[in-house]
Amino acid sequence: MTPTTVQNHILVTLIAIVLSCAAAMGAAQDIQTITHGDRVDITTALVPGKLTLIDFYADWCGPCRSLAPKLDRLATANPDVLTIRKVDIINWDSAVAAQYRLQSIPHLKLFDENGQLLAEGAAGHVMGLLTDRLGGAGMEARAGRSMAPMFIIGGLAALAVFLVLRGKSAPSAPAPISAPAPRPGEAATSGWFVMMQNSLEGPFAEEDLEEMMRRREIPGDAKARRRGQSTWTTVAELVEHLM
Repeated sequence: MTPTTVQNHILVTLIAIVLSCAAAMGAAQDIQTITHGDRVDITTALVPGKLTLIDFYADWCGPCRSLAPKLDRLATANPDVLTIRKVDIINWDSAVAAQYRLQSIPHLKLFDENGQLLAEGAAGHVMGLLTDRLGGAGMEARAGRSMAPMFIIGGLAALAVFLVLRGKSAPSAPAPISAPAPRPGEAATSGWFVMMQNSLEGPFAEEDLEEMMRRREIPGDAKARRRGQSTWTTVAELVEHLM
């Protein structure tokens, strides 16, 4: 398996991991709107084993809009223990507003894991109790853990980009230079041996070295010597000698 093939396999695997993590993150938050103005039995929206917060709100309500991001963060940080169900009253004349005799919004109802009502009323009071039930500092710890998939995705994405860019910029391996065949009547011992890429190549005729240097297949400062000689010269000096 070539390095490029291995790199492609790694890239495909990273993309699959990123997509699966993103899907898992999207599924973690448990927030649903259960009605838009119509009557609703909120007890059917309770989730056994979790705290359930019922949020009565309306799009035109400023305090409701301010509360929404806080609820989103709570739901994201505590997906295993908290469920949020939102009730859009639309306006004060709606059926659901009359059903629950609402006088102000946001209006919250907090139920425990067994479906028992723990608190009801203004957001400040109910949110304070919810924070206590979630454990205060424990909420922050869970929030930190909920951010971990985002950092993992970011790291994997960065690695994938690095592999792609590395694959595009990797220089191609230089083509091997083969020694020309000795010319008729020319003994191999009369040729020159040249040090190229930490390997002694040859024998080459002087005219061949001149042509190879002209085509930039060999640098002029490459060392050369005849077989049995202990002293080195350079290809450039040999070529200059021919001129």
